[in-house]
Amino acid sequence: MIDFILRHNLWVAELGDRVDGFMGWFRLDDASFAVVKANTLMEAISDKIKLNLLNGKYCYIAIATVAPWASRGTYRRLKKAVFSLNSDAVLVCGHTYQSGVERFWHRRIRQ
Repeated sequence: MIDFILRHNLWVAELGDRVDGFMGWFRLDDASFAVVKANTLMEAISDKIKLNLLNGKYCYIAIATVAPWASRGTYRRLKKAVFSLNSDAVLVCGHTYQSGVERFWHRRIRQ
């Protein structure tokens, strides 16, 4: 998944002396968005469900990580960069996880 994100330039990073944070996304069409929202991205990949990850109107944040040493607000700045780079997206959304356990589904209208 990360290799695909990097190859297609679907990512932003915040750099200090080292990498402070990283965020990668997919652009989902209506059908792929419905599958990912209902099943989570990892379940869809595990079930080998075919997804359109490049050409949709929905921006799905697939991976986001912020280092413990990063300055306060790093996640927020990364998210704003994703919004900026996907200004044509009708929705920016994703699943939020902590320690590998899904906490909640979130969606945000482009800001």
